Amino acid sequence: MSWHVVETLSKGRASIVWSDGKRAEWRSLMRLQQDLGLDLQSAVNETRQSTVGIDRLETTAGGDHRRLITLAHPNVDGYVHAVSVWVGEPGAAPSEAPIIGPTTLDVGNNYAVHHCMETYMMSSVDPSGFGADRDPTMYLYKVISFDHVHELVELAASPGTRTEFRGELNVRHDDGHIMHWQSVARYNADENVIRGFGQDITAYEPPVINPSDIARMGISGGSATVLIGFPADGKSAPVPHYWLTPPPAALSSLDPNNAYEIHPDDTESVWRVQRILSGSVTATPALPVSVRMKSSTSVDWVACDMLCSKYPSENIGAFILVCQVQVPS
Repeated sequence: MSWHVVETLSKGRASIVWSDGKRAEWRSLMRLQQDLGLDLQSAVNETRQSTVGIDRLETTAGGDHRRLITLAHPNVDGYVHAVSVWVGEPGAAPSEAPIIGPTTLDVGNNYAVHHCMETYMMSSVDPSGFGADRDPTMYLYKVISFDHVHELVELAASPGTRTEFRGELNVRHDDGHIMHWQSVARYNADENVIRGFGQDITAYEPPVINPSDIARMGISGGSATVLIGFPADGKSAPVPHYWLTPPPAALSSLDPNNAYEIHPDDTESVWRVQRILSGSVTATPALPVSVRMKSSTSVDWVACDMLCSKYPSENIGAFILVCQVQVPS
């Protein structure tokens, strides 16, 4: 069995938004309870109240024994935004638990954003920069793209016109790679707040770059193009991690999800290009750089010529470079 994520964003309400490795559309918890023959509603309620989760053997309606595990995902105020649920054989071990970060938008307090350490560390490598309260601009500065964000804005700007939100977004991690999250939120009129959470679903659904962003990248026809992410520490190796096109034949891998790397002796040259582009105010400058690159499963390095420009998003800029790659003949 895999994990189920139950949103508990409003008092007295609970519905499934992730089940068996797939997104779920506010699915009924009672339906899953009937399918599994376990009192999941009581387990979720217990977890909401205790905020610590449970791990115990339960007996199904059919008399079988099952191991039931729940995990609570509370925000800084202790309110549990989601409960992760796993059910399996008594001797079975659960798979990796869902990665979830709760967030609260205080509509009545200038839209202040409150989040916890778990939320912060979803896209960070150093906890020292954590701050429980942030304004929306600070909170969204790592977002690359956010589908249906206008619906979330409507939820925040006109409370009552809609009461719930679910969307997808791509987020830049401080180690340089791009993540794919689902975002779930509900408006709570009694408190005038929006409670929500992000869930990292990258392992199940890799990021998909918005076609409108690709159209603004100025990629010439036929060019192999990769996105290279730059770690926030300003010194670790840049990460070629998302090919917008098939890689050149000399770099191709049988595994489309394979990681790629730049030769250690060439990383400083790539960082130099990044620093120049970071300080540039020109709309679409592009700078050349020559590097050696390979797939993580390959032994041989391949010489490549790259033409690099900033990602066409104001808040991302040179943290991600769009690099057109050619292998000299």
